[in-house]
Amino acid sequence: TMTVAGASSTVTVADVLIGDVFLCSGQSNMAMSLDAAKRLSGVAEDVAAADFPRIRFFKTPDTMSKTLEADVAAVWEAITPRNAAGFSAVAFYFGRALHAHLGVPIGLIRASHAGGPAEAKMPRAALLTLDIGRRYDEEARKREATWTPERLAAFNADNLAKWEIAVKDAAARGTKSPAKPKPRTSAIDFAYPASDYNAQIAPVIRFTKRAVLWYQGEHNAARTRAFEYRRLFPRLIESWREASGQPDLPFLFVQLPAFGAMGAGDDWPLIRESQLLTLRTVPHTAMATAIDTGERDNVHPADKRPIGERLALEARRMLYGEAVTGCGPLYDHFTIDGPRIVVRFRHLGGGLRGGDHAGLAGFTIAGAEGKFLPAMATIAGNGVVVQHPDVPKPVAVRYAWAGFPTVSLFNADGVPASPFRTDDWETTFP
Repeated sequence: TMTVAGASSTVTVADVLIGDVFLCSGQSNMAMSLDAAKRLSGVAEDVAAADFPRIRFFKTPDTMSKTLEADVAAVWEAITPRNAAGFSAVAFYFGRALHAHLGVPIGLIRASHAGGPAEAKMPRAALLTLDIGRRYDEEARKREATWTPERLAAFNADNLAKWEIAVKDAAARGTKSPAKPKPRTSAIDFAYPASDYNAQIAPVIRFTKRAVLWYQGEHNAARTRAFEYRRLFPRLIESWREASGQPDLPFLFVQLPAFGAMGAGDDWPLIRESQLLTLRTVPHTAMATAIDTGERDNVHPADKRPIGERLALEARRMLYGEAVTGCGPLYDHFTIDGPRIVVRFRHLGGGLRGGDHAGLAGFTIAGAEGKFLPAMATIAGNGVVVQHPDVPKPVAVRYAWAGFPTVSLFNADGVPASPFRTDDWETTFP
C-alpha cells in the first residue's frame, strides 16, 4: 500500500508492486491477442494456466488522434485466466518467460494499434526532420482532404446497408450475426502521421520503463518504403528516447518472420535488411530473429510464443548481462576463395548448426552479371562455404532472401540466422 498526502487530500493505492516495466508497441502482430491465436495447439492451455498476480498489464485503447493526448483510459490489471485471452500474445509470452526466470514483478504496457505504419507511431516533429517523412506527411494530408463530410456520410451509410444485408443472411442461415460496424467519424486514417503516437504513446512515454518491445514493419514492407525504413526506424527510436527522457532507452525489436509466396518480390527481405541495419547502427538495440516462424498466406501468424520468448532472451542478455541470446547468427563479412565464397558470422551463440535439410538450403550465389543461382553451402567453423559449378567467379551471396524462404542455418540453441545479402545492388520491384 502507498499513501500520498497533499495539503487538501490524501490518496491511497493498494496492491503496489515494484519491478521492471516494458512498453510493448508496434502494429497488429504486437496487438494480436492470445484469443486470436487460440487455433494453435497449447494456447488455450496457456490461458487457462495464466494465474500471474505479479505480472501486470496496461492495455491502451485502439484510438488515434491528430493532437497530443495527455492521458489514456486504461488501468493496471494482474494477469488471470479470466483476462489473459484479451492481452497481447507476444507480450504475454515475453512477460511469462522473463518473470519465471527473474522472479521479479513484470509490468507490460500494450500500446499497439493494428495496421499502422511507423510514421503513425512517432512524433510529427521528428518525422518532418526527414525528407521521406515530409513526403509521407504530404501524402497523408492529401488523403485527409478527400474525406469530405459528404463522403464520410456516404461511406457509413454504405457500410450500414451491407451490414443489414449480412444480418438478414445470417438469420436465414441460422448463424451468428456480424457485429454492427462503427461509423467512421474522422478524415484521418490509420497511416496518418503521429496519429497512434498522439493517442497511445504520448500518454505513457514518460512512464519509467526498462525497455521498449517493438514488433512492426509489415505496413512499411511495401516497395520503396521497405528500403526507406532503414532511415525511418532509427529516427523513431531516437524520438522515443527524446520524449521519454531516457537517451539510452533499450529498444528490443522483432525482425519480421516469413510471409508470402516462395520467390516473392524484394519487399519483405528489404524490410528485414532495414531492421538488421538498425541493429548494427543504433546503440542500445537488440533484435529477435524470427525467419523460422510465420505463415505463408497469413500476415498474422498464430505462433507468438517463440517471438515473446526470444525477446525475453534478448532482454536477459542486454539488460541483465546473461550469456543467452534470442538472436541468431548475423552476417559479418565474406572472402572470395577462387570459385567459392566464405561467409563469416558473428553473434554465434555456441556455433553454427544446420537445420533439417541435407546440407544448407536457402543460399544463392552470383557472379558479376548479377544472376543468382541456388548454391551448395556447408558449415566450416564460424563460417559457411558457398559455391556453384556454373559460377566460377562468384562475387555475391544471399541467404533466405525471399518473402517465405527456406531456412537452414541456426545457432546451437536453435535460433535462426538473420537473412542477409553481401551485395548492395539496386533492387527492382515487380
